[in-house]
Amino acid sequence: SCVTGVQTCALPIWETLGKVERMLARETQVDGRIPTDVAERIAGDVNHLLFAVSKMNESNMIRDIEPRVDAVCDKLNSSLDLSLIQGLQEGNTVVISQCCRIYATIDRIACAEHLVREKVIGPVLAGILTESNLENNAQGLKGVLKEAIRTIPKYLSELVRITMDERNME
Repeated sequence: SCVTGVQTCALPIWETLGKVERMLARETQVDGRIPTDVAERIAGDVNHLLFAVSKMNESNMIRDIEPRVDAVCDKLNSSLDLSLIQGLQEGNTVVISQCCRIYATIDRIACAEHLVREKVIGPVLAGILTESNLENNAQGLKGVLKEAIRTIPKYLSELVRITMDERNME
């Protein structure tokens, strides 16, 4: 309990932050990604850290470490985004499942949805839903829409399967 003062309460925060920073420094690969099994452990610590910081946000000590906490979160988030995109491109069920759990742990599901929409589905649909494609498709609009509908199973079948099967999220 934090009855003995802010400094006693801040000690676990400092220790956790230092641990997470060391893990990030040690585990970050050249492409900026962190192995998803490590990222999953880091996400748990980050979640705990953010909760503790939110409870002590009036403290000067906490305000002093906020830039470090933000940097840790940014690094985890960017690594997670890269891992999810790569996992989707490769159809890697393990990575996609771990990414989904991490997004849930750190309350970034909406960010993951936006990422998939912008980086995976958006570019594909932009290539399909063109005037040229409409003019050249033998079935016209019906054919273009069929092609657009095939986008989900073609690019997101593993993600859909994982998110529809609760056992994969445990």
